[in-house]
Amino acid sequence: MQDTSPAFTAFRTAYSARYGEAPGFPALTAYNATRVVLQGMSEQQDDETLKQTLLRVRRFEGLQGPIELDAFGDTHSPTFITRIQQGQYQHAD
Repeated sequence: MQDTSPAFTAFRTAYSARYGEAPGFPALTAYNATRVVLQGMSEQQDDETLKQTLLRVRRFEGLQGPIELDAFGDTHSPTFITRIQQGQYQHAD
């Protein structure tokens, strides 16, 4: 992953230090999902379920950009298509 933003760089460094390898798509997705749930829990009102809170808030900061939920709870976030070339992730144009 070629993202050079400070947030992603910090994530990649911490992940690599802990697991001994660069993070892949599953690690990034799990991290973003955890952030959404934790933010939802912190903003949850007494009379709401977590699902209701997530649908009320709808916009969450993901590691590589915003994550937005529609009325059905489906996500809309940036998509990064990559390919592996000579053992390295490359952006697919």
